Amino acid sequence: MEPANPSELQNFAPVTFTEQPLPAATGHDQPNPLDVSGSMVAFTWLTFGLLALVLYKVAWKPILNALDQRENQIKTALEEAEKTRAEYAKIEEERQRLIQQADEKARQIVDQARHAAIESAQVIEAKARDEAGILLANAQREIRSEHDRVIADLRRESAELAISLARKILADQMDEARSRSLLERLQEKV
Repeated sequence: MEPANPSELQNFAPVTFTEQPLPAATGHDQPNPLDVSGSMVAFTWLTFGLLALVLYKVAWKPILNALDQRENQIKTALEEAEKTRAEYAKIEEERQRLIQQADEKARQIVDQARHAAIESAQVIEAKARDEAGILLANAQREIRSEHDRVIADLRRESAELAISLARKILADQMDEARSRSLLERLQEKV
């Protein structure tokens, strides 16, 4: 803000305060409001007491009742919060216990599955060995039987060939009965 210019200040009229006398009394005395009177004090106390009584009955009791109700609601809410916290702690303990049980059960199931898989593998392996042994035994039996049959066929064919050769050689010298007995002896030797 700019300082006032002295020439502008001259345009204003000076303000002066003067003390004016109080108006004169007009014939009857007016009481001074600052004077203390005993009846006025008693009347003020009576008014204050009546007003306090009315406020006590009308406003103070409802306010105190509302405050008591609010206090009771807060106490109830705090008790409920404590109960809820305790229940939450119990639920959390139960949850942890259930998680541990589930983990243990899962480990048991995995262990059982692992043991079952090992046992199944052993059973399958044993079954395969047994089946392989049976197949091998059957194959060996078939080979032996085929071998025996082939040897018997060879013996028979060899004997027939030998007889046929011997017949040709001895055709003139032997008869049928003699050749049969010779054939039987040769078959027993072979």
